Amino acid sequence: MSNTPPQKGWLLKVTAAAKQQFKKEIFEGEPTKPFVPPPVDSGKFTTYGFEGYQKLRKTPQPGPDELKGAAKDVYSQVKHWTVQSPLQAEGRDWAGIKLDDLAQAVGVSTKQVQRIVKKPPFHTATKVIDNRTRKLIRIGAPSDLTHEDFARIMVSDWRKATGREGERSDFGLLVGMAKDAPRGLAPDILRTVVANWSGFMAGVHLAITLASVDGDTFDGDPKNFEKKYFHYPTISVTRRFWPVAIEFYHMFIQANQIGGPILYNQINKILMKHKIQSPS
Repeated sequence: MSNTPPQKGWLLKVTAAAKQQFKKEIFEGEPTKPFVPPPVDSGKFTTYGFEGYQKLRKTPQPGPDELKGAAKDVYSQVKHWTVQSPLQAEGRDWAGIKLDDLAQAVGVSTKQVQRIVKKPPFHTATKVIDNRTRKLIRIGAPSDLTHEDFARIMVSDWRKATGREGERSDFGLLVGMAKDAPRGLAPDILRTVVANWSGFMAGVHLAITLASVDGDTFDGDPKNFEKKYFHYPTISVTRRFWPVAIEFYHMFIQANQIGGPILYNQINKILMKHKIQSPS
């Protein structure tokens, strides 16, 4: 039987009985009949996201004297409008000038400005302000990524790994994961969980078994815990049991430390000291 996740709209093609069966599995935790085997874990984990972030930390921020032509003028305008009329978003100050106005001030096309701000020392974000979508621009070190920046990486990883679009509310959950993971590690942790979902769910079930007695750190009522099995990766479940996800990832690191790169030892030390803040 195929382990391929159901495509969008698939429920419209199945019988009412099958719908009820699906409902029981997802919402009541009952196994499917006939049994659908869970996805096979890959046994793989990644560290390239954290490694890339570490390289960014060592990359110096280009100063205005290192920029040429229009890039230098864009830098001057962004710096001016960040001081003169800052927009606050994602915990940072952004230049309070619209993209078209910035292009006009510099004397180049909007597309050219967009190409310029894709490179350091610029950072960009697309936000809805006053019911309109705007591209925000700021100046910062290459490693000055926001929690939302890491969440955007995770959105892209999720689409590639599962072939599915997340719910609109999932982005906030991903931001929470980025906040609660050691800086730069959240994308690698999520990738590893998605690639080894059955193993992660085993960890979740163990956590639920323990919580059904005394609750857990985030919910002290044991009545709120009951075992449910989700056959395919789910962002909301991963977020609720993010401490399990981090510990699950830590196990991969520790199991491969001997003979592994120095990076594994560095990650292990970071995870050993890490404390989870919240599941929300």
